[in-house]
Amino acid sequence: TNVYVEGQVILFRNKEQDYEVRAFLRRCTDYTDFAACVCAVAVRSKDDVIVVDKCGAGRGEAKVFRPMTITAYINGELTLNTNIIR
Repeated sequence: TNVYVEGQVILFRNKEQDYEVRAFLRRCTDYTDFAACVCAVAVRSKDDVIVVDKCGAGRGEAKVFRPMTITAYINGELTLNTNIIR
């Protein structure tokens, strides 16, 4: 599938077990100005969210280095059967 629009997309959702995976897309300026590339992914497991982000706060400027960050928003204990593996 080709993606040309910036924004977020739900890649997978399981309503029974209450989790989903989202991708965040920005313009691929280092490669082309016509397509959008995945620059972050968020996984929600019940009330916890883990984000792997290389988008940063910018808007897709070419040749700008953005370090990858991993942020976990955990409410109390991590949701049962959810694992974070590095």
